[in-house]
Amino acid sequence: MVASRGRLVASWWHLRAGGGPVVTSWGGLLAPRWPHGGTSGGFGDSVVAHDPPQDPPMSPMASTVPLVAPGGPMAPRVGTLGVVPTPRVTLSPLSPGKEKKSPLLEGTPLRLKPRSVHELSVEQQLYYKEITEACVGSCEAKRAEALQSIATDPGLYQMLPRFSTFISEGVRVNVVQNNLALLIYLMRMVKALMDNPTLYLEKYLHELIPAVMTCIVSRQLCLRPDVDNHWALRDFAARLVAQVCKNFSTTTNNIQSRITKTFTKSWVDEKTPWTTRYGSIAGLAELGPDVIKTLILPRLPGEGERIRNILEGPVVSNIDKIGADHVQTLLLKHCAPVLAKMRPPPDNQDSYKSDFGFLGALLCTHVVKARAQAALQAQQVNRTTLTITQVGTLGTSWGGRGDMGWDLGTPEGICGHWEGTWRGHVALNPGGQLKSSSGPSSRGA
Repeated sequence: MVASRGRLVASWWHLRAGGGPVVTSWGGLLAPRWPHGGTSGGFGDSVVAHDPPQDPPMSPMASTVPLVAPGGPMAPRVGTLGVVPTPRVTLSPLSPGKEKKSPLLEGTPLRLKPRSVHELSVEQQLYYKEITEACVGSCEAKRAEALQSIATDPGLYQMLPRFSTFISEGVRVNVVQNNLALLIYLMRMVKALMDNPTLYLEKYLHELIPAVMTCIVSRQLCLRPDVDNHWALRDFAARLVAQVCKNFSTTTNNIQSRITKTFTKSWVDEKTPWTTRYGSIAGLAELGPDVIKTLILPRLPGEGERIRNILEGPVVSNIDKIGADHVQTLLLKHCAPVLAKMRPPPDNQDSYKSDFGFLGALLCTHVVKARAQAALQAQQVNRTTLTITQVGTLGTSWGGRGDMGWDLGTPEGICGHWEGTWRGHVALNPGGQLKSSSGPSSRGA
């Protein structure tokens, strides 16, 4: 009892003097444990030196931490979660209130627990090998079969990380080598993956989107840019990006906003080559008429002047002329339908020239064509609707009630079947005769 009272008194004096003991639990009270095994100095020295307090029982997680002498390094502690970083703390006899603090992660590098890897079965490895070889091989029949398998197979989720890495690394390598054919094959793989309704691609967009964007805005995708049709690849990849934005863009990830900023930044740069300008405009145009109205139409006058300087200016490289011509065709293709809906008729070339500069006259011509095409499509829709209405009322003109089924796939023609109250059973045969089971035997169709 005296010893316990002495320990408490010594602890109280040391704390009042500003000392820095290591606090532990002892006997239900908080008592100091002195780092140097000696005394605190002053009243109660002998009591603390001869009867130090006992440490409490340690938890199972902390039982693996070794105790070391003061001032020595602490070894890494090995727990149930693997090797974790352990600080090396050094305690020195400093004056009260001036305890030295050491960095928390000071010491030798420690090993971490490795990541878990989902292994593929032997059958899955063989399937992955055959599919990837067929997709980038020389046989178009095998490639079509492999792409069809990727687009429809519901059990590809375990191989999806490997397909994503295969496409990403393939684009990175083949862009450097200007291998246009393999880039096209890889983009077709992306399209097949996106067409598979059972795959969840959002976790792998960080690899797929940069690969597709590279095929859109890269400066050079082939060895002969003046001959090879790399423009088709840029158009195809732009449609893929638009599909990604439609399926996966949300207010949280802002995929479409970030992609739009990337295209706009590469387009407005004065030093951007024509191939990259074409890809940027194609990517923006595929995002929809709202993006065209907001970002492309206001820049038509400036882009038209740039095109005019290349097409009508001094002699430049053939590649620049081809690029400027493709950019002009692309702008006319995507902007004319939007302008046809925005601007009321009639279409005046002078008005278009004043609004859009060099491209005004061509835009006016394409807007007129777009209006005529839209009117023709509306007539075709009305004609189709009228035909379907006439065919649907055929049974009513016969005075029958029931169910009509039409088989439009037979080579002989349309076969109809009608069951009603008019003359019992009526059928329209391929030969053109209308037969009844209870009325006259035949009737001309």
